[in-house]
Amino acid sequence: FTILYNTNEGHKKIAEFMQEQWKTNLNINVNLQNQEWKTFLDTRSTSHDFDVARNGWVADYMDPSNFQELFLTGGGNNDGQYSNPKFDELIKKAATLPEGAERNKVQMDAEKIFAADQGMLPLYWYVNLDMIDLSKWDGWYPNPLGMHDWKFISKKK
Repeated sequence: FTILYNTNEGHKKIAEFMQEQWKTNLNINVNLQNQEWKTFLDTRSTSHDFDVARNGWVADYMDPSNFQELFLTGGGNNDGQYSNPKFDELIKKAATLPEGAERNKVQMDAEKIFAADQGMLPLYWYVNLDMIDLSKWDGWYPNPLGMHDWKFISKKK
């Protein structure tokens, strides 16, 4: 199979590492294909002509729907063209419910379907490492999004 990625030295290194690991550990031959951004987007998002493609998403807000809605049938960001009517039904139902136990259960049920279907397989993810001396600074708190509004951070007095 072929890994499709957009032209970028960092993406190239990651693709080469995955290629080497699959060969070394699984004896699977992997081809690499890089494309300039505009061509890559067309291949991945319009023609959907790929085996494995680099993709990424950053949560805009702290709610499972931020990621789950990406995989609704026919969705504009559903590049792998995942489709499951029961998953769609649950995600649409969750969108009508207020925050709370019932909504959480519906989202977890949808997540179980998606995981069982292997609708998307994350091959790697980025991490942020924040180094801050909390004995000297106020206003910095860890959060699930890993985003910090620095205007609220101030030097301790």
